[in-house]
Amino acid sequence: MPVAATGTTAVLWGELERIVAASTVFQARVGAANAPEALAFIFIDAFTPEGDLDADRPYCLIETGPGGWRKDAEVHYGSSHAFSLVFEDNVPEAYQDGHRDAITDFMNFVDGVIANIRALAGTDWGGATLYIAPSSIQRVEGHPVRPALEGKENADEDYIYCRYDVEIGY
Repeated sequence: MPVAATGTTAVLWGELERIVAASTVFQARVGAANAPEALAFIFIDAFTPEGDLDADRPYCLIETGPGGWRKDAEVHYGSSHAFSLVFEDNVPEAYQDGHRDAITDFMNFVDGVIANIRALAGTDWGGATLYIAPSSIQRVEGHPVRPALEGKENADEDYIYCRYDVEIGY
């Protein structure tokens, strides 16, 4: 029998998986008919040995950042947890010679997922409440990245990735 997620970090991993999977834009890009199918394209770094993510693109990787609590005011303590959502996809053959089109296509996808997350946060979806409401979602400076055009090692495939830092506080 699997261990139930009761701690804040473990619960938030599950909520982030569910909210990304609930994105109709994400479902369409990965070819999933629904959110349960889309979960197969979402991974959590803590459950994946470092450097051992052997997944077909497109996918979303949830990376775990710092978390804890802080005193926000004289009598109020708040919990804050940081995660990153890393979206990665192959460059479609039609766009491999057109960098602008490749990046635009990819960012249309990612921006659509982020817009879905904003719309779904804190709402009832599919009979279950999506309890998380991120306090910020920020694209990391310098992203998106297309390693094949930047002369990066191991850039044997043409793909793009983009990282968003997500803070969830309550």
